[in-house]
Amino acid sequence: MTRFFISNRSLDEVTTNLSKYGNSCVILAGGTDVMIQISRGEIKTDRFLHVENIASLKGITIDDRIRIGAVTNHKTIAQSELIKQFIPSLAMASATIGGWQTQAAGTLGGNICNASPAADTLPALLVANAVVSLGSLGKVRKVRIEDFILSRRKTQRLEDEIVTEISLESLPENSFERYCKVGPRSSMEVALSGIAVRITFNSLGDVSNAAIAVCAVGPKPFRSRSAETELIGSRLNDEDISNAASKLSDEVQPLDDFRASARYRKLVTQSMLKRILEDFKYQQKLKATQ
Repeated sequence: MTRFFISNRSLDEVTTNLSKYGNSCVILAGGTDVMIQISRGEIKTDRFLHVENIASLKGITIDDRIRIGAVTNHKTIAQSELIKQFIPSLAMASATIGGWQTQAAGTLGGNICNASPAADTLPALLVANAVVSLGSLGKVRKVRIEDFILSRRKTQRLEDEIVTEISLESLPENSFERYCKVGPRSSMEVALSGIAVRITFNSLGDVSNAAIAVCAVGPKPFRSRSAETELIGSRLNDEDISNAASKLSDEVQPLDDFRASARYRKLVTQSMLKRILEDFKYQQKLKATQ
């Protein structure tokens, strides 16, 4: 099959091409997922719209929210001091995606649109209440990340739209955040289970807000609302942590496969949540004594 790669230099150019070609083309940036899908025969089209060189789709800025251009690569995000300070779980997650070659080429927008159930960045985006901006010819549409991901490889992106930006809520004061994953190795492997946790304490030391999101343990990454509710108003005592871990275990729906059993995935997901919450409790007590 002869393939046509159309290089786009501006957002107007790519949205014009999308309005013309629609589902008969594939948007291509770093290509870390697309190239694999081409080799497997999962992508049938012969037309690709290359967007990696569109400057307006790159970069990290801050105003009322943290804003990340869709074509910003994982290496840039992992090394960004702004992201480390305000969305630390996203920096951690980005640093675990493949090797340095994948991190230098792969983009946040591509990771989102690929919509893998095991996508490392999605739990971090979920706990930060990310909003996806979608551009089309003369229009911009915004969708919460929770609503944008529908299922494996399926999103709310329409055929004439491109993801332009992802905006996120900064880590509030007196909060802690972390992303952890379990795999054969700490990076370069698809997660057997991944979890992002964001916890905020009030002035009395009680949990005033909790966000817990997981990947690789269900049809798509998701927030564990029941586990979050269990923690609100608590001081992260042993019973609170144990109850939250139990609620999370009830919500996850992992599969048995050649990489790990469903039971193992449930156990390690619970274990990671407990370990993270215990560490946050320790950090909060240490901070209170200073």
